[in-house]
Amino acid sequence: MRQEMIRQSVFVAAILGVGALVFSGCGVEVLTTTAVRGEIEAQQAQSALRQLDHVRGQVNTLQVEQAVNAYRGEHGINPPSLEALVPDYLPQTPVKADGTPYYYDSKTGKVSERPLVPGY
Repeated sequence: MRQEMIRQSVFVAAILGVGALVFSGCGVEVLTTTAVRGEIEAQQAQSALRQLDHVRGQVNTLQVEQAVNAYRGEHGINPPSLEALVPDYLPQTPVKADGTPYYYDSKTGKVSERPLVPGY
């Protein structure tokens, strides 16, 4: 019985405390601050994901370039296509993170995520 009275007293005190915060304006400030922090954290998470995707793309490109270099080292010429690297140098035909194929110039052995411009 005594514990039940204590619980009720704590509950009433909590309600009064929240009411005092709300009526004094502090509750609005707390809610606003929480909403702003949540938005900032969401933006930071999106930025981190974009950076992670960028790094993954760079790592994938480096792996394809290493496979091209290994092929050239063993055969003395650049591979005729990126498909020629499978399965000896790569487990599957390489594609970018978005699923589109890499750009490859068999004359120069250059691999790129963007179209290759002659002379560069």
